[in-house]
Amino acid sequence: MKEFRRKYSHIKFNIWEGDSTHLMNLLKNRQIDIAITGGPLSQKDIEMKKLEVDPCVLVVPNDYKINEEIISIHKISEIPLLLLRPTEGAGLFDQIINAFQELNLTPNILCECHDSAMLLNLVEMGFGATILPLSMVNQKLTKEFKILSIQDSPWISEPALVWRANSYLSASTREFLQFFNR
Repeated sequence: MKEFRRKYSHIKFNIWEGDSTHLMNLLKNRQIDIAITGGPLSQKDIEMKKLEVDPCVLVVPNDYKINEEIISIHKISEIPLLLLRPTEGAGLFDQIINAFQELNLTPNILCECHDSAMLLNLVEMGFGATILPLSMVNQKLTKEFKILSIQDSPWISEPALVWRANSYLSASTREFLQFFNR
């Protein structure tokens, strides 16, 4: 995004946040031209470019009493969790629940949140921990939170760049897509 912005500083854009189902509806209704989703997707009339697989990490408040840098799923099941839950469709939330069930573990889910900013605020206030794709953890977050790798993690995000197939794409949209073909 930074490289695109440097090269095309005159282009203005909007960013919409939401779960994959919401973003796909915006795309279908021509409210947006491109979506970056956490996949996997199985819709027709779209084209997609898979991006680098994104492993998940555990995000805990800095003052949390965990000394490990790598944590087991069993240990995670004992920690109060605040999980990002999509308003529609399946997503990382379902992956997390299914993995715990497959291991016969019951996660300690304190809160299901539908807003990523609110989720991180709750973690920062010490309500519990969350599981997020590593790409959501920027340098600022590493100062505010402890970021722990998850041992043998079954949780990954499979992001993809998605756009309407056989549809008009503006010149700026085509240029943006070219950045991902390098």
